[in-house]
Order: sequence, then C-alpha cells, then structure tokens
Amino acid sequence: MAARRVLALLLVAPAVAIAPIVSCGGSARSSGQDGGSPDASGDVTSPGLDAPEDVLRDAVGEGGGNIEGGTVDAPVCMTDLSDVGTGDFTIRFTLTTNETGMTLALLNQRLGCDQMSTFWDISLSPTGNVVVATDDSIAADYVTVQAGSALNDGKAHQVAVIRRAGKLWITADGAVISPMTPDAYLFATFSSLAIGTSACMSESPAAAYAVIANVCLAEP
Repeated sequence: MAARRVLALLLVAPAVAIAPIVSCGGSARSSGQDGGSPDASGDVTSPGLDAPEDVLRDAVGEGGGNIEGGTVDAPVCMTDLSDVGTGDFTIRFTLTTNETGMTLALLNQRLGCDQMSTFWDISLSPTGNVVVATDDSIAADYVTVQAGSALNDGKAHQVAVIRRAGKLWITADGAVISPMTPDAYLFATFSSLAIGTSACMSESPAAAYAVIANVCLAEP
C-alpha cells in the first residue's frame, strides 16, 4: 500500500462560504452539520435499512455523526483507493451547493466514461441527490447507489460513502440516506483522484456551482 498522507482540498465557488478544513489525523470529536444528525441519545437514523445497529453506528460515526458521550477517532486519509481490493473503505467530504438542473461531478477515480473499466464515481444528480457508481471492469459488476434525500439546499452537509462487509451506502450529517447495496468488487489500479471534474461529459465541473471540502479517503 502506498504511503498514506493527509488530503484536504477545496474547490471554491464564488459567493458560497468556504467550509473549514479539518485535519484527518489524530483524534477528534465529530459533530453533525445543518441538515440532520443523530438525536441527543446518539441513535442513528436508518430508515428502512436492515443492518445491525452497531454496524450503522460505527459507520455513521466515521462519516461524521454526533456520538454523544464519547469521541470518534479520525481516520488516516489517503489520496486513492487503488489497493483497497475487496476491503472496506470510507470516502468523506463536505458539500455545499444550491444547484439544480444539472449533474455535477464531485469526486472520482476513473480514466474514461466507459462502464466496463475500474472506477468509482460520486456525482450530484439534477435533483440534488448524491449518486455513487462503481465498477471493476466487469459489466455485470457495475453498481449505482442513489441517496434518497436531496442536499442542494445551500447548507454544508458532511457526506460519506461507506463500504463495509460487501455493502455500499451513503450517509449525510450522520444519517443513512441510501439503500445498502451489495458491492464487494475488486478496487485496484485506479487513475488519480479528481475533485470537481470528471471524464464523463454528462457530468458538469462542480467548481462554479459547489464547494467541496474536507476530502478524506480512508480504510476503513
């Protein structure tokens, strides 16, 4: 595995407040952003999802949930997921946008727009929903997961894309906002991390329409 290093990058859009960069090293208390968080008891919002409570609680904690009565160890951030294989990972970032009507490129590691390649891609749909697509170069393994809650309300949302034990899902502000979708495919030999741009012409660059901050790729 390549040497891990902290990644904190910003794409700044005019007239949108810049979210502060948070160090990914050491230990930090995690708190929810505007737009939702677990309640005061520390319970995790997980509508309609069938998963053990401790799994959800651990995953949401890493995604930025507010865990009362304790702290959450911040993960060691990396610049890519090329060697994660079929293992667990978390992709975290802060998103602020009020854009509607176009698909925005948020984060990805992909060389081209062909589905039959090895990549992961996070975008924002025209309705403001986070969409995650992954593939390991086998057409049958192409997976998409879409959040059920829109995040294009102009507020800063802490988003996490999480894979645990072969399941992939999305959280925002400490709440699970997507189905848990099977995804145990091999992640290897990706292209470089792209923030706010994409090889897909269907995805518009995010720089003029959104702020993407506090980016962190971690295992798990």
